Amino acid sequence: MIKDEAKEYLVQVTIIEGRMFKPKNDSGLSNPFVKLKCGNLPVQATEVLWDCLDGNWNQSFTFEGIKMTDQELQTTDLGIEVWSKNRFLSNDFIGLYQIGLSTLYKNANHEFYNMWLVLYNQDEDPEEAQGYLLIDAFIIGPGDRPPV
Repeated sequence: MIKDEAKEYLVQVTIIEGRMFKPKNDSGLSNPFVKLKCGNLPVQATEVLWDCLDGNWNQSFTFEGIKMTDQELQTTDLGIEVWSKNRFLSNDFIGLYQIGLSTLYKNANHEFYNMWLVLYNQDEDPEEAQGYLLIDAFIIGPGDRPPV
């Protein structure tokens, strides 16, 4: 029996902008920021946008050296969470979107380009959008070239 050999991947995500986030502050606004989780690598986050429901980040994040077997590629997600920063208490969760790395890898050029994500929060209303996030993302593996 041949063991599934781990290959090295790189994932890059650009958080472009967000729109129509649910308000989390008493003022009827939020202080949104985005947390990105990929595999077992450290979490990365955007800067906080203060007192808004829409905003632009244009920030890129790279997750390098992700070693996965083909089976792990099928079961690993890129988690994109939007939170509202709270200066005194814990941050408020707005919503999330999960992208399967295998789904991203199977897409044309291994990328999502200018893709709008709909954020949901199971603890609020699991059927109602909690906001929208515009991203670019790609994954490259052995022998792949980054999209142009």
